[in-house]
Amino acid sequence: MRFSRKTGFTLVELLVVMSIIGIIAAALISQVTRGSEMARASKCKANLKNLAQAAMSYAVDTKRMPNAGSHEFMNVAMSNGRYKKMYFLEQGWVAWTGSSRWPNETVQGGSMTTAKFFGETAYSSITNGTLWPYIGKNISSYVCDKHKGLAQRAGLTKVQRSYVLNGYFGYDYMGRSTPLDCWIGLDSVTARGSAANLLLFAELLAYKGNHATGIDTSEYAADGVLETDIRTSDDPDSTTYRGKTADERIGFNHMVGKRYVAHVVFVDGHVDALLEPKGASDSDIKKLTYELCNGDELDQDLRSKLR
Repeated sequence: MRFSRKTGFTLVELLVVMSIIGIIAAALISQVTRGSEMARASKCKANLKNLAQAAMSYAVDTKRMPNAGSHEFMNVAMSNGRYKKMYFLEQGWVAWTGSSRWPNETVQGGSMTTAKFFGETAYSSITNGTLWPYIGKNISSYVCDKHKGLAQRAGLTKVQRSYVLNGYFGYDYMGRSTPLDCWIGLDSVTARGSAANLLLFAELLAYKGNHATGIDTSEYAADGVLETDIRTSDDPDSTTYRGKTADERIGFNHMVGKRYVAHVVFVDGHVDALLEPKGASDSDIKKLTYELCNGDELDQDLRSKLR
């Protein structure tokens, strides 16, 4: 007598197959995610390289570095064969928006519209900035896709920029009637030492406080200037600083393994990916930003935390 046997999978076999499929799917998703992150990181580095090249082309033409921030001032200048007190507006690498000259030609002490990295005025601030013609009028070089995605998830629209220029290269101080150290000449750009140590551009901080509390949209974070203490002297032991209106940090926005990475570019044009200091405190990040912006050698304790 023959007995027929039904073919099929047992429950145990199905569970094993489903587990294997799950493992393969997780591995594929992980690989795709890592691949996407690597592509965004590569594009971010390319953007910084392009911005550095544009800044140096501007410097070659003008014999000075681009201003980190826009500023306005009154100065004595020749006009129609006479010396007179005249109003000047010096735009930064991203420009103030609004009127280019106040009707009464008086300095407004910082009341021009701050250039935001998002919103309606973001595009015009870039296209009116000093580097726009030097970067081939390429808007994509101004924003990292990772930062843009984070900003969009936070509800921001029309995100156009995610980089900041070292405040060492001059900007106005809010509330002052005259600018202080407005610009840096090309001949003195390496006065602080090696061009390989002096920060040029960095990523805008995408998170406030340990990557937890969202996008920083304050006027100081949005203005295109990375502000920290800048020594008035080239002497690294000097404790005399220019005044500042904000105390900012470079942005560690990308993930490599389990650590955040900040992309930066230096005056000599080389791009670096700095690992966030291990066990980093806010003071560590501020110290790192200060040393980079002043072109100092990193101290040994901080260097050990970057490994």
